[in-house]
Amino acid sequence: MRHPKPELAPLPITDLRDRRLDSAGLLDQKRHDPLRPKDVLPEALYRLVRARYLPQLLDIKRRRRVWLGANISVQFENRSTALYQLHELLRAGGCWSTESVHEAFGDCAPLVPGPGQLCATVIVHAGPSDWSTTVATNLSTTPGDTLFLSLGEHWFDAQPCRDDAVRGYPVQHVSFELSDRDAVMLLDPRVSAKLAIATPERLITSALSPATRVELGQDLRRGRPTHELLPR
Repeated sequence: MRHPKPELAPLPITDLRDRRLDSAGLLDQKRHDPLRPKDVLPEALYRLVRARYLPQLLDIKRRRRVWLGANISVQFENRSTALYQLHELLRAGGCWSTESVHEAFGDCAPLVPGPGQLCATVIVHAGPSDWSTTVATNLSTTPGDTLFLSLGEHWFDAQPCRDDAVRGYPVQHVSFELSDRDAVMLLDPRVSAKLAIATPERLITSALSPATRVELGQDLRRGRPTHELLPR
């Protein structure tokens, strides 16, 4: 009498992937420590987990993105988005060599905001050529006169996030410096919060959505309860 072939228990590779994914912090929004080279997943493992975690990561990015008109997007970065960008650079290049990892690490590590800081990637998409060129040039040379964050009556100038900005390149990295009190205002729905981009020809503003404000407030709180941000 032939017995049916027993079903083999699946190998616990999923648990292994999840543990490695968690240790790297790809989806851990509560982590604010700087990126480390050991956070880079091996190529084979990243290809295995990418499809599983990509929808969640893209949802994080969506909540942290602000459009200024139809042609300028401001993507606020955090540790998860920077780590995702690092892996995608390696994936696009098709090389996980030590040199490639080092180069991608140098590009993405500065995007992780430090205490009291918001970091963002600004992309000038296709649009009126002269105006787009002006915006890209101004963002690379004088970001503090071009992009602003406002909380109520308080305005914050964008600062260069990196010291190797390419003049006129349509992708620029900026940061905003905020205090604990500013973080409280950001989390207060009664206080208006918006981004603005200005050129001699145009001024475009956009309000931050409630979801975006929660995300950025999380960056600034760094795990602290809101009441601890208030001066005593």
